[in-house]
Amino acid sequence: MKKLFKVFIFFQIILSLLLLSNISNVNASSLSSDDIYYQNCNNSVQKYADAVEPFKSNTLLRNSSSIFNNNYAGSFIDNNGILNVGYLDNVNIPSSGNGVQYIQMEYSYNYLLELKEIVSDRMIEYNINSVCLDEEHNEVDIVLSSQNDFNNLIGYLCNLELYEEEAIDISINSDNYAIPHAKTAYGGQKINDSTFLFLKSYGTICMNVYDNDTGKYGVLTNAHVADSGATMYYNGSILQGTKIGVATKRKHSGTIDAAFVPFEKQDKWDITSNAKSGDTTYTNIKLGSEDLIIQGAPIRKLGQTSGNTTGNITSTNYDCKLTYGTGETVIKNTIRYSNQSLGGDSGGPVYFDGGGQNLFLIAMHFAGPKYENQFTYGIGCNIFDVLEEFNLTPILNGTIFETTELDDGSIQIDELIPELPSNPTTGKVEFEVPAYIDDKPVTRIAQNAFENQVNITNILLPDTLEYIGAEAFKNCRNLQEIIIPNTVTHIDSSAFENCSYLQSVTLPANLVAIGSSAFKECGSLATITIPNGVTHIDSSAFENCSYLQSVTLPTNLVAIGSSAFKGCGSLGNITIPNSVTNIDSSAFENCSYLQTIILSSNLNAIGVSAFKGCGSLGSITIPSSVQYIDDSAFENCVSLVSVIVEREISNITNLGNYAFAGCSSALQIIVPQNRVAEYKNNVYWSSYKNKIIPDSTDFDELNLQCLLDGSIDFTLSAGYNKLYKLNVECNKSYKFMTSSGIELKIYDEYFDELYTGENTLYAYLSLGTYYLDIRYNSSTASGTITIDHELRWTNDGERVYYNDVHNLLTHLHETSDGTYFNKLYYINNNGAGFYKFQLNGTCSNNLPIVYDSGMLTIYNDSGRLETQVLNRYPNSSIMASLDDNQDIMYVYLPRNGYFYINVVMPSESYESLSLTVSPISSQNINLFNLNENANHLISVINNTEKGDYVETLNVEQTGKFTISYNYNGSSTDNFVFLLVKQNYNSTTNQYSFSTIINKTMNATNNSFTYTGNLEAGKYYIGYLNKNDNSSVVANFVRLVTDSNNQKLLPDPDMSTLYGSEVRFNNGICRGTNLTVGFTRFIYLDNTLDIRSQSRLDYYWYSSDENVASISDYGTLLGLSPGTVKIMAVYKNDPSVVYVKQFTVLPDTRTEDLAVEISESITYAESGQIYEISLTDTNSPYPLNSLYEWSVVLDESSYSVTVTEWGTFSMSGKGTIVLEGRSKLNPHLVIRFTLIVT
Repeated sequence: MKKLFKVFIFFQIILSLLLLSNISNVNASSLSSDDIYYQNCNNSVQKYADAVEPFKSNTLLRNSSSIFNNNYAGSFIDNNGILNVGYLDNVNIPSSGNGVQYIQMEYSYNYLLELKEIVSDRMIEYNINSVCLDEEHNEVDIVLSSQNDFNNLIGYLCNLELYEEEAIDISINSDNYAIPHAKTAYGGQKINDSTFLFLKSYGTICMNVYDNDTGKYGVLTNAHVADSGATMYYNGSILQGTKIGVATKRKHSGTIDAAFVPFEKQDKWDITSNAKSGDTTYTNIKLGSEDLIIQGAPIRKLGQTSGNTTGNITSTNYDCKLTYGTGETVIKNTIRYSNQSLGGDSGGPVYFDGGGQNLFLIAMHFAGPKYENQFTYGIGCNIFDVLEEFNLTPILNGTIFETTELDDGSIQIDELIPELPSNPTTGKVEFEVPAYIDDKPVTRIAQNAFENQVNITNILLPDTLEYIGAEAFKNCRNLQEIIIPNTVTHIDSSAFENCSYLQSVTLPANLVAIGSSAFKECGSLATITIPNGVTHIDSSAFENCSYLQSVTLPTNLVAIGSSAFKGCGSLGNITIPNSVTNIDSSAFENCSYLQTIILSSNLNAIGVSAFKGCGSLGSITIPSSVQYIDDSAFENCVSLVSVIVEREISNITNLGNYAFAGCSSALQIIVPQNRVAEYKNNVYWSSYKNKIIPDSTDFDELNLQCLLDGSIDFTLSAGYNKLYKLNVECNKSYKFMTSSGIELKIYDEYFDELYTGENTLYAYLSLGTYYLDIRYNSSTASGTITIDHELRWTNDGERVYYNDVHNLLTHLHETSDGTYFNKLYYINNNGAGFYKFQLNGTCSNNLPIVYDSGMLTIYNDSGRLETQVLNRYPNSSIMASLDDNQDIMYVYLPRNGYFYINVVMPSESYESLSLTVSPISSQNINLFNLNENANHLISVINNTEKGDYVETLNVEQTGKFTISYNYNGSSTDNFVFLLVKQNYNSTTNQYSFSTIINKTMNATNNSFTYTGNLEAGKYYIGYLNKNDNSSVVANFVRLVTDSNNQKLLPDPDMSTLYGSEVRFNNGICRGTNLTVGFTRFIYLDNTLDIRSQSRLDYYWYSSDENVASISDYGTLLGLSPGTVKIMAVYKNDPSVVYVKQFTVLPDTRTEDLAVEISESITYAESGQIYEISLTDTNSPYPLNSLYEWSVVLDESSYSVTVTEWGTFSMSGKGTIVLEGRSKLNPHLVIRFTLIVT
């Protein structure tokens, strides 16, 4: 509290001196004698500090300390208002002319002060009524009750060698003693206690004060006025008056007689800084300072009985003996003055009187003479002792509130001046803002008014308040609760920013605006309900409210500002009311616990990073009203797996950069079915194309049949489109027609755009699934649309069947250029691959036909355009059209479906003419049939056929080969030798080509050699466009560099992990034997030189899958009795080949081998499907389908069903036993005991 009041005093000295300075500058010629006196007094108190500065020291006395040296004799203001300073030695006395009179005196101030304090210590012992320092007369004044007391005191002082006769003025007067008056008032207003309803006693109120310990307002008076436990009343006469309350702080000892009485009902009292006496109101009262307490200074005292009196200070250091009740006490260091003092004045304010309205509080009256008619003086406590002792803040001009009177006569609180200290006992400071100041309502709290009041824990706001300014309560870090009255309509920016301990906020019902950062960094706030009158939540309003768990938004809210709830890491869900149209940037960024968001149905835009970093958000629905999702809106929402986008009308929702970057890898963006193709192909959404799916896969379908036309009718509303699923049965060109103003688009099954057109659309479609998008060109158009569809070209000709000789002569038609033409089509149902197309015939004269270029051409489409001619094989430039002197053509058909053939002949005069589509030759390379320990030659091609020749090569095991190729002809024309691998993707049902060799050959480049690895699979090998009958030879040499079969070692001779032969069959079979139905693990012997010990680094093959199978992990399963070879091929070098032969033996036992398994599960519901859990460790072979399952025990009293796949269901709880008997080995049984709880 000392620090606090040093701040008060500093401000008050500045204010006091400025005010006194203004008074002293008035022209003396225009002043009355009283004005001149007050002017001089004001000048004197301004000069006091400088005048006594030369005498400053720190000389410690026996019982006190003084700030003066021993040359200083004291100071006083004389009757003219002039400051007089006493000294002992004229050395170092300031020069004259500064308006101060320096007077030489006999005794030093320090001596007199020490003398006074020694006498004060013996006041009760020697029956001393009072002792004080009289600086004007350079003496200590003492009042005694008897001659005997006089003699005892003098003797005591002589013994201490302190007695100087001229320094002491002793009077013996038993009647001249002070008493605490039984009554007191503030501004002429009484304070009293009472018996029942009637006035008992009364006194005077000194002033309104604020208790820094409790945060309560009340009044200050004397302790002997506000008795312990007594209820005090205000302005009573005969009756008790208006109730105030009971004193909570009281003391009448030491240096004070004081009591603080808080208002029992804090909101019922007008807090005022004014003072009154009769009809006079003093409005410019300020807290004085110690420098104003000078002997001789003019003062004004207000008392309930004596009224408004003036006088002078007669002692600044006065000690008196008083009787409170039955006990005596000494009150020290008080102020005595010459004003009249009567009973009822106790508690009244004592001011330094600067003239006019300029009053400075310096003391509180508490005592006066017993015999008021005989003596005229009063005694007051130093007000600074009282305020410090009780930790109070005075309600005076400039002491607690800086205020501004507004145009409408109401009050704005501009600043709470002191930093309120915390209660040393509770640590809490409760503060109440008054409803009225000087009888005027408090309507506004200005900017920064309570900023940095770090000790306030609770603030009570008045119901007169209408506006809270920017940063009004910023950094009130210990504020715990705030209830804002319903009269408040605006909370400005940063009003409660960084109130880090604020746990509860009640917002007013009439609130219309919450300013930017209003509650930013309120890290303890758990819930907030925003009233319905609020239409805008400004930027950062609740940013970094890290404990905020629940937010209720108003139904009339229109916009949520940028970063409004950013960093609210405890917020679990939020519902955005349907009135909201915009969510600004970063509004909910890093709300890491946010799991559920319900967006406004009228929302138009989601701003930049609006929900960025919401790591717990699993799903979100974007309403159809949303037109803009800005950059990074949902970036790093790492748990986000489902985004439902509802906008179906044009234009579709625009998406910013990185909107869903860093979200879950399982993210699905679900869009309206009819717009799925548009979303996938939109430039804004393209980076999420593979994550976009339709909200329904149940499309309306349009079946495009091979030879049938058709039409569809449907109605479109303005802004909508229709997406049909097209099921195409044939590879054909189609034509779609509609009325004007209609846009058509066709997408493939992956929603990649293929064709677009307006009113009419031509599209070549292969067998499969497509999507047709239909919409009006204008987003405002609506109505019924008719779409007609038909084949672009309808005449496909005759059908050619697979591996059948088709007679061409019956439908050869002459053309305008004299050639003869036959139009054919072939439906491929045998899968992708090479096929042999052969023209065969003779002329009418039995001579062979001379074949010309283009006699046979194969097309993709019935339109038979030049651009639709097939290539001989993928990625080649050789067209599927016969060359000169060719009658055979090998063509790769990439799919099932329709293909179209033209035959053009120079004549119709043929003995015979036919076309055959047939399979090509094939051969297998089975490495088990080759030498296991050495290189082995394989003849693949030895052919003289002219034109094309291709055959299928099935490589059954991966190996390393050297391929040699030789052409034995002399032709310089180029032809192509090729070796390609056909790959199949089961997921997409697509075939692809891997080219191994594509070599141009002729008589010059007639041979080559290739060495490489061939993985197991289907290959095509051959040549195209060879124009002679010379032979072509292609040989394969299978390479072996390491074939030591000792490096394959079965369990249990290797490792500690065994197959079921060892674990369940007691290892009956060792070496290379195996029992049917059991397994053995095959390892690589690490004691020998091997490439890798890991079994996963090898391909594993069985020479007879009917005898034994081998897994990718080298697990051998016996299937039937017999011998089998097992091959391990090193993946990184397939020339490393290890082969070992095993014998699978029948199970000759006569009794079953039962494997017992027990498991407990929790019953879910009737019909729930459970699966028998077989593993490598609990069963001979962990494949349910290898066993025949049945129920052998059922103690559940419920129905149990089991399937051949080892799944079962039951309608209740209990114990069941399921038995699985091996299909491979009938002696092998698994008994599965299941306890269902």
